[in-house]
Amino acid sequence: GDYLHYDGNTRLARLRDNVRMEDPTATLFTDSLNYDRMANLGYYFDGGMLVDDENELTSFWGQYNPDSKQSLFSDSVKLVNEQYTIYADTLKYNTMTKIADILGPSTIVSDSGYINTQKGWYNTVTNDSWLLDRSEVHSNDTTKVLIGDTIFYNRDTEVGEVFGNMFLHDIKRKMILRG
Repeated sequence: GDYLHYDGNTRLARLRDNVRMEDPTATLFTDSLNYDRMANLGYYFDGGMLVDDENELTSFWGQYNPDSKQSLFSDSVKLVNEQYTIYADTLKYNTMTKIADILGPSTIVSDSGYINTQKGWYNTVTNDSWLLDRSEVHSNDTTKVLIGDTIFYNRDTEVGEVFGNMFLHDIKRKMILRG
């Protein structure tokens, strides 16, 4: 960053303007970063971006732990991958495993459709997802919708499994399934 203020008693570093925090798996960019050396945790509170070789994540508030490779994002979260975009309220992301944990209202948008969910996880490498709390999978042409208590879905194969209560509506095939 352009400016640094370090408090040796609290071991808190305050970095401002053009801040860049790097480790082998990701780079964090922001204009306001506080780094707690006791917890080994950097956090921003006025917008930032975390970039790795698979994804670009932006949010208003975020934190990153370079030891665990775990990050937490809140407020206007956006994860951009070349195949899809995740819009979320709150999201955890691990830069080593490339798994995004969905922790609030979220929408996953791609060329083929979109998913609405409240809770679950998404592997950004294998495109496997485990969606909980009555999630919905919609096709972009609005001909298919799948709703289920728990859905395991792979974006690449377009194969999913539903557990608990489910509803499938396929307009092209004139079919409705409930279970």
